[in-house]
Amino acid sequence: KGFDIIFIDPPYMKGFEKDALIHISEKKLLKEDGVVVVEHDMKDSMPEQIGSLTLQRQKKYGNTMLSFYYKEA
Repeated sequence: KGFDIIFIDPPYMKGFEKDALIHISEKKLLKEDGVVVVEHDMKDSMPEQIGSLTLQRQKKYGNTMLSFYYKEA
């Protein structure tokens, strides 16, 4: 049960992405082998760990950053 992929693209620099990651972790919305992709401004730092989710990699596109979170095994 849960989602394979969750894509988050909230308004930049508002902190909504961190709240969304907490909610995803607490409600167990992601499958064991799923991924959460967060689009955010490159100036907005993302936590290495948030709940059961761990930041595995980031990819920069201009001023935009994609952060990829996976469930801890």
